[in-house]
Amino acid sequence: MTAAADAVGAEGGGLDRLLAEYVKIMPVLDPAQARIAVGLWRLLAEGSPVTIPALAERLGLPEQQVTAAIDGVLAGTHHRDRRGRIVAFWGLSLPDMPSPHRLTVDGQTLYAWCAPDTLWLPRVLGKTIAVQSSLETTGQPISLLVAPDGIEEIVDGVVLSFVRARGNSVGDTVPAVLSSYCHHQLFFPTKQAAHQWAEAQGRDDIAVFPVEQAADAAGRFIEAIVGSALPTRVMVELRSVPDCPNLAPARQALHAALADLGLAPAVVTEVVGDYPSPSILVNGVDVMGGSGDGPAACRLDLPTEEPIGAALRQAMGGEAATAATGPSLADCCTQPGNAIRTDRPRRAEQLPDRLRQVHRAILRHFAATGTAPSDADIRAAVNAADLDTADALRELARQDLVAVDTAGRLVAAYPFSPTPTPHGVSLGEVEVFAMCAIDALGMPFMLGTDAVITSADPHTGQPVRVTITNGAASYEPAEVVIVYAATGATGRSVDTCCSTINFFADASTAQAWITARPGLAATVLDQDQAITLGRDIFEPLLA
Repeated sequence: MTAAADAVGAEGGGLDRLLAEYVKIMPVLDPAQARIAVGLWRLLAEGSPVTIPALAERLGLPEQQVTAAIDGVLAGTHHRDRRGRIVAFWGLSLPDMPSPHRLTVDGQTLYAWCAPDTLWLPRVLGKTIAVQSSLETTGQPISLLVAPDGIEEIVDGVVLSFVRARGNSVGDTVPAVLSSYCHHQLFFPTKQAAHQWAEAQGRDDIAVFPVEQAADAAGRFIEAIVGSALPTRVMVELRSVPDCPNLAPARQALHAALADLGLAPAVVTEVVGDYPSPSILVNGVDVMGGSGDGPAACRLDLPTEEPIGAALRQAMGGEAATAATGPSLADCCTQPGNAIRTDRPRRAEQLPDRLRQVHRAILRHFAATGTAPSDADIRAAVNAADLDTADALRELARQDLVAVDTAGRLVAAYPFSPTPTPHGVSLGEVEVFAMCAIDALGMPFMLGTDAVITSADPHTGQPVRVTITNGAASYEPAEVVIVYAATGATGRSVDTCCSTINFFADASTAQAWITARPGLAATVLDQDQAITLGRDIFEPLLA
């Protein structure tokens, strides 16, 4: 686990800052461990105590691997009954451990440990959850309906209290977590009532935020913890002009592709208007290439099941799309072999001028502020008030120069992360997060500045510090190596490798980590190799 961030006052640092503190004291999970955690949540949500053999069977993993995760990095996050079965895990409990926050999931009665847990559990479980709690200070019942994508029903004005993170971990035991955090993270009828309660409790470490704001942040929080194990949300849009003669076969091909991948037709939105018709867009991208925008026309390149299926699989993190969907993503994590990959600079260089300006503006904004730019920031930077920023981000995402979520928000602008990661980078007065270890090493070369990188060995938790001055790097400890690994050969970098490219205190811990993850394609890089890789990928982007 990593060290906690500096404390912030009440709402002084904002909710994102507060949750960044939590991310830093949470267990650092690799993709396999994240998969085990999500599997445990989902099996527990079925309403019965969970055994390790049952969890291993459900996940199709060796029992020894599951046991190592549960008793290792996830130790302290779960509670067992007298028979050794897990009855509570990291925010979710069976009725054996009730709380003020009752959940109804597929007819099963469960409990959340604290109020914020009710907001991210639907995303983890992939289900809409009915929440019944009570307002602190008044005792008035409160009901919420929370879907995987956010709140569907809530009483106006309700707020949540958050306890600021402290120490180096959330607690060594479940009772410690409950007493230190969960018992003080509650629903209140108003912000004033919450502050009055905190004052009466003598607490100066409470921050208060509206439920709607908390729900949005909770989704980003859980993505930062176990995002690699959560299914990618896929949005499909079927566009047509009125009375399009080719709509029916396109719809049939779409539904066949959805059925083949086990996706429900409910993910499809049908829109009638002035479009090239029929067009099928997956996460905003036309499966036949292009943006899907344009004047009303009867298109000749009708979408068929093959390109539709390829686009869906790519959106779900599976195999790469066919050529019809645009250029395949050149994954940053292909084994380095006899040369350093330079795909990202080449893709950036080939962008149209306006799009390249947008890309550079995004990188410069992160470097100057440590945060993601707003639409207005981007338009101002490129002096284009009429710029369709959503379309620009989608095009950059198609080249894997950035990554966006289903709402079109930035989740990566390589090498920068808009949300906390294990790799903090100090650029003078600005603090930023890097997507992976190689990104962190490449950042100062891209910006032509000195930097201090703080990270941790994911196998042992030992802190790692890299100081780059005038292009020369020094490492603490001196034996640091970098594991260059990927969970798959294709797909977005944020999905395939950003969580598996890490600093390690020495080669032995790196090899132990790799050995425990036989599914990874991994290479151990020495310091010079890693620096060269980071510099060659990122230095040209702002040259």
